[in-house]
Amino acid sequence: MSNFDDIFRMILKHEGTEFTDYSTDKGGATRFGVTLATLQRFQPSARRQDVEDMTEDEAREVYIRLWDEARVGSLDLGTKAGKFYFDMYVNGGGRMGGMCLQAAINHKLSPTDHTQWIDVDGMPGNGTREALNRVGPISRFDLSIQRSGFNWNNVFKGSHFGFKQKNNDNNRLDQNMYIVGWERRTHDLDEQGRTPIAWYTTAELERELASRLGTI
Repeated sequence: MSNFDDIFRMILKHEGTEFTDYSTDKGGATRFGVTLATLQRFQPSARRQDVEDMTEDEAREVYIRLWDEARVGSLDLGTKAGKFYFDMYVNGGGRMGGMCLQAAINHKLSPTDHTQWIDVDGMPGNGTREALNRVGPISRFDLSIQRSGFNWNNVFKGSHFGFKQKNNDNNRLDQNMYIVGWERRTHDLDEQGRTPIAWYTTAELERELASRLGTI
């Protein structure tokens, strides 16, 4: 929890601080990334106006409760992957985070042999943790690959993320082994999921180095 302020700033960077209530947004009334439905889980009497009037400190308290609910620490993902997992939990709910984690584990168990896979149900439990211990660390990059797939699934009609092959099903699992390479190529990433140094200006690199050294 010592780095929670960093996590909170990361969320605000993506979610913004303004109140929104777009008809096309399934989340509805939202501020600081906190939807009315999320607020009502912790404050059942909350209404739209409570979201609009929400302060940053109040939003932070909601996220602390979500962090506890997500039980990120029990998954032993490491700092970077843990932050990324929580961001998925916030952005798409617990089901999104859980499904992406389980799918990442399955890819490490076997890209194509579905008999080795765990269920992708979005509810990490003892089976997920046991499989995670077997495959070793899951990185932020491993999760980002699956998050990308989850996003595609939300766009393409007829898609089903985390599909588990059954008898006589005919799908494209034989292509699953290539997805990591395709994504690395798509984003021009190295083996650690980093973008090429040539993407950054000298000033940007100096700021990044200073940040990592704790000088700014």
